[in-house]
Amino acid sequence: MRDSPDLEARLDGIYLGIEVKHFRYKAAHDPIEDAALRSGGQTLALIPFLRETEGREDAWDQMFRFAMKNARQYADGEFNVIFFWCSTQAHFDATLITAVNVYDEAIQSPACDPAMKNLTAIMMNGVWAKVGDDARSIFWKPIWHARRSITPELYALLEETRCPSSLQLAPLTPDPPPPRC
Repeated sequence: MRDSPDLEARLDGIYLGIEVKHFRYKAAHDPIEDAALRSGGQTLALIPFLRETEGREDAWDQMFRFAMKNARQYADGEFNVIFFWCSTQAHFDATLITAVNVYDEAIQSPACDPAMKNLTAIMMNGVWAKVGDDARSIFWKPIWHARRSITPELYALLEETRCPSSLQLAPLTPDPPPPRC
């Protein structure tokens, strides 16, 4: 752990600065989400948007705001990632995609803070997607107009983080056919 960015990773000559932010479960806001999950039974349940539970902004706006606010903590001229650790259901993969697209549009503006261009990708975990020890609850998306674009090597490393090759998943077996009458 460091002051800024929070973590530093080095592998095969690749430096990666990692800023970590935690979106916490909030007992005051999340009962709406919990009630929606309980009401679904065995079917899908509609989870409310962050604006409905917190009343201020949508989840992608919150991610974008945090990524922008932390621009001064990204290592200049290096690969940098902001990783959102989410312990609430309000953030999901579409939230991440939208936040990255909004961020990518913002850094193309001439009025953009140059420090924002140091962010290479945004990552998150999704508590709603986690199944046992399956690491595929981690999602990431590159920022295409960043100062340092994703290289094939960094892409492979981030994909390995998302779905480790060492992950041993049980093979899927088809359900037996229904009995014939």
